[in-house]
Amino acid sequence: MLWLGRVDPDIAGILAELNVPCVAPEPSISIEDPLNYVAIIVLFEQQIPSSLIKLEKGAFSITPAILVLSADPESAAAAMVGAGFDAFDLLRVPCRPEIARAKFRQLLQAHRARRQLEHNLKTLRVELETEIHVRMAKDLMRERHTRILNRLAGCSSFADGNMMAAAEEIARAADEAFGLLDKDKPSYLVGESLGSGVAAYLAGKYPGHIADLMLLSPYNRLTDVAQARMPLLPVRLMLIDRFPSTDYLKHYHGPVGIMVDGRDEVVPEKFGIRLFDSYAGPKRFWRFPDSGHIAIEEPLKFWSEVLDFWRANKPEQFRY
Repeated sequence: MLWLGRVDPDIAGILAELNVPCVAPEPSISIEDPLNYVAIIVLFEQQIPSSLIKLEKGAFSITPAILVLSADPESAAAAMVGAGFDAFDLLRVPCRPEIARAKFRQLLQAHRARRQLEHNLKTLRVELETEIHVRMAKDLMRERHTRILNRLAGCSSFADGNMMAAAEEIARAADEAFGLLDKDKPSYLVGESLGSGVAAYLAGKYPGHIADLMLLSPYNRLTDVAQARMPLLPVRLMLIDRFPSTDYLKHYHGPVGIMVDGRDEVVPEKFGIRLFDSYAGPKRFWRFPDSGHIAIEEPLKFWSEVLDFWRANKPEQFRY
């Protein structure tokens, strides 16, 4: 409780019985963060304490309860309204102890309800903020995605089974797609599975334009994944290493998030862990032990954490 004005000893004794801490600052001391208190208690004696009048009455989104103690509640109410306060409670003093206890229990319950409401509003704000970011990203990128997908659809080497040529075409398509972006603004890359190598490639080639990087079910080297899937063949000797993410990221120093799945049979988690361990810049690791390939658990919570990680580690050149 926050006392403003003279402290009533009988009421103070009742609050002590209820184990409710009280603060009674000197009138000259400014009140900071009044919302942290259960209630503001004012003892009205001919006039309203100046410390209460100094409070910015319109600054609170959820105003703490104000309890006015007075031997003359009618005069106290008129003075409060005249000072611009239109929401307050009154308690005639002196009063029976059980009446005061009931009043303060009511204030405590209201305070707990207010705290819960504030928590719910904060949670809702985070959820709405995340949803807005997702929708805005989808709207802003829809046209670009269409052009990028059309370009990737032209990678005829996939149909021919020529993965080497396909990798080269994907790299060219990625360069062309990146060229569509506004270079005056930071870019945020998200790559998944095979696309994580493409994202790492772009981050390594254009580090000054990439603000943040998020890789889902990534790998350190594509040849390592291929070797694991075909252990009896000398894949590393047969293939020129394509999308060596570890090497690409040596040229990028911004924040990198990496997510792996414990039951991923397409890109086993060990390759993402190797990539994470090899990266020297700011990074964060997510692991879903019971999930398969790119199976994000609690997506809303996950992407909120990704956004928080990006905000906390934004490179200096993108802070404005």
